[in-house]
Amino acid sequence: MKVGLVLKELHQSETALYYQLLQLSQRHIAEHEVHHVSRDIAQWSREHVAKIADTATSYGEELEPVIADRRASKHASVEHHDAALGQHNPAGLPLLWDLQGIYMATSGISAQWLMLSQAAQALQKSDLLTLVGDCKPRTQQQMRWANAQIKQLSAQILVS
Repeated sequence: MKVGLVLKELHQSETALYYQLLQLSQRHIAEHEVHHVSRDIAQWSREHVAKIADTATSYGEELEPVIADRRASKHASVEHHDAALGQHNPAGLPLLWDLQGIYMATSGISAQWLMLSQAAQALQKSDLLTLVGDCKPRTQQQMRWANAQIKQLSAQILVS
């Protein structure tokens, strides 16, 4: 059974998304909605990591339930300084590229949740179905938020 490997991959993907969202928040501090919402929805990925780690033990994987903030803080402080000076957002394109990265990451994670859901149904594993039910909707909300931001900002940034 390869369910443990999918859980491990989900754990890594959610951890990476957490850091990516925090970095987005710090890089684009002047964009208030992006700054605040990305920090808020990063916490969803943090919660997902804990839930995945808890479930993974039943499938032979020992995963860290807590994301260390040291890495995020280190990057955030550097990015905060650069963002305040406007060095990362001269024409708005870096914001769109960062949002595209969030969209692509969440799309991939959503596909991973789908794979796990299919396995859970085939195996009739209620713990996996509960995990997917708890986490997949928030991943899809993260994806929809990134998509909405891209739609809202693209014309403004690309036409100016």
